[in-house]
Amino acid sequence: MKTSLFKRTRNRASALMVVMVVMPILIGLVVAGLICARQGNLISMRAQAWNAAIPVAEAGIEDALTHLNVHGLTNLNCDGWQLLNGTTAYYSKRTIGDHVYLTIISNFVAGLPANTPIIESRGYTHIGGSKGANLARGVRVTTVLKLPMRGLVTRGQVEIQDTKIDSFDSSDPNHSTNGMYNPATALPNSFVGTNSRNRGDLHIHQTAQITGSVATGASGVFAIESPARAGDAAFVASSANNGKIQAGTLSTGLNVPFPNVPAPSTAGAFFAAPGTFGGTNYNYLLGSNTYTTGSLNLVSNTFMVTGNATLYVGGSFSMNGGSIVIAPGAKLDLYVRGGTISLTGDAQLNATGTASQFALWGLSGVQQFTMGNTANLVGTIYTPQAHANINGSSVITGAAMFAILELQGHTAFHYDEALAKNQNLNFIVTSWNEMDASEVATVPTGITAPVL
Repeated sequence: MKTSLFKRTRNRASALMVVMVVMPILIGLVVAGLICARQGNLISMRAQAWNAAIPVAEAGIEDALTHLNVHGLTNLNCDGWQLLNGTTAYYSKRTIGDHVYLTIISNFVAGLPANTPIIESRGYTHIGGSKGANLARGVRVTTVLKLPMRGLVTRGQVEIQDTKIDSFDSSDPNHSTNGMYNPATALPNSFVGTNSRNRGDLHIHQTAQITGSVATGASGVFAIESPARAGDAAFVASSANNGKIQAGTLSTGLNVPFPNVPAPSTAGAFFAAPGTFGGTNYNYLLGSNTYTTGSLNLVSNTFMVTGNATLYVGGSFSMNGGSIVIAPGAKLDLYVRGGTISLTGDAQLNATGTASQFALWGLSGVQQFTMGNTANLVGTIYTPQAHANINGSSVITGAAMFAILELQGHTAFHYDEALAKNQNLNFIVTSWNEMDASEVATVPTGITAPVL
């Protein structure tokens, strides 16, 4: 009996020893798991805060651009913006939900046409679960004042043959029909110009008619050959003026800036995709968002734009037939990154809209612009590095700027004077860069960084 009791006591002692050894291990594992889970949660929340910081900063950029465009002719020290003492910089802090942005506008002088303001915006976000833990990222953009586009302007050579050029006003019912060009009510205020100073770089010949004015760079020499004519409506209408330009129509000294086009921000962009609107199926349906895609080579495809849309094409863009339809009140900014832009067949780009609704932007990689057959574009075209060849019976209604331009065949260009009526400033972004962490952390003297 004593032996049995001794054995049971020894077994109980062994079990207790196992428990005492195992329990700390189990507790340690549980604690380690909790720590790992907490750490993972902190990492996840930090990632969320990190990703949110750039959109917050970009909201500050948009705020600054709006402020510049509304008050850039007078004074930026208003609407919640403050002058940074001893400088020409202005700053603003605004809250968006649980986030804050601090935005600074510098390199700005009110009313100066050559303004190139710099905007720095820092987005501050809170890391959830960490009391007093903030995270900040910053964006710096440079801007330039974009003046209203006026007619056809190039940096270099312009050759025009067999082309009719005049103007109208889509905002004036006396000089348009439902906002559309009407030859019966056309105006004599078109403009064709080049920055070039080289002899003959502005060359008008064959049956070309320019109802309006022309300009060259300083000391540039204009060339016109019979039966081409340039001047007001009465002058152009008379064959007695073949090979002539009306007195007072030609000017020299043109010097229009041609900044490169920056790519739009594609953060949070959607892929361009099919959709249905008003019971009609479209190959691409664009609303009030930014969309992105690779090169687009379209044949008889249809676009429908229902909001203020931006479409970024990562390569070349071509349309052989097909249409881009922009609903009343909607707008499309179409950016093309590189290669070529080609509009042929019966391609119709905003043919039923007004020029202010459609803008075609060619980045520096776009070296060739081609338009032919019966293609029709209503809008503005800005491709500062492109050699443009426009022929056939194609028509442009609006305004355009190229590096070099050849207009030939039975083409037509109708300048929409309504584009120049908008007297609001329009500062556009010329570069976008994320700021270094050290730059974000260093705010100018006189400004206190937000604490969430």
